[in-house]
Amino acid sequence: RAGESSAGHKGGFPAPAGTSRLAMPTAAPSPPDPLLETQVLWTRYKTPVIASILLVILGLAGYGIFRIYSERRNEAAATSLATAKSPADFEKVIADYPQTGAALSAYLLLAEQQRAKQQFAEANTTLQKFVDAHPKDELAATAKMAMAANLDSMGKANEALALYRAI
Repeated sequence: RAGESSAGHKGGFPAPAGTSRLAMPTAAPSPPDPLLETQVLWTRYKTPVIASILLVILGLAGYGIFRIYSERRNEAAATSLATAKSPADFEKVIADYPQTGAALSAYLLLAEQQRAKQQFAEANTTLQKFVDAHPKDELAATAKMAMAANLDSMGKANEALALYRAI
């Protein structure tokens, strides 16, 4: 046949002893280069990584700003409450700092002043605003008891008793 050598192989060259023409000897695969893999990953995911880092930084900065603002607001509310003497002062604390502990205290102190002046209906209105604004607060039950005492002072014993029972 044409193209076969005397050893019976195609191509005209004899195969080396102990090998066949189908498998060629190759070098063992080299281990992956970590530096090259890192560069490929960075090139591929650079934008999402940077965006994620920036989002985390912005989130932390926003949280820090919120905390500083809240602390300063609470300090200002406490200072305002400490200087409050009249009902108008307490109403200003409630209006200016509605979601602070100082506002909660201002409701109760305002109601106390109103009760001391025998303004039981106004005191109950103030206490009801407190309960409506903060129904889950631990002082809500105390406010309801004060409302019942005010009702009793107004001569409305049945209403006072009903409120005491509801507490």
